[in-house]
Amino acid sequence: MSKPYSEATARSIDIEVQRILREGHAEAERPLLEYRPQLDALAKALLDHETLEEQEILKVTGLPRAPRLHDRPISIRAAVLRRPA
Repeated sequence: MSKPYSEATARSIDIEVQRILREGHAEAERPLLEYRPQLDALAKALLDHETLEEQEILKVTGLPRAPRLHDRPISIRAAVLRRPA
């Protein structure tokens, strides 16, 4: 069975898929690296206490409370279409 596209198209698709995967990996890794000390502190606190309430998490990490989703409107289309420069 032959492919409905050329080898050149297949290569273009492969290159684009690889780019998307690299960008997705970098985007997922960025907050993990940025907040590594806070995540380490949270992991240690969870090992020590097993469960934590929201205020305990905020105290351990030193992070501010995240805004509630209903408090900040988001545009799904803008988020999907946004690409790093």
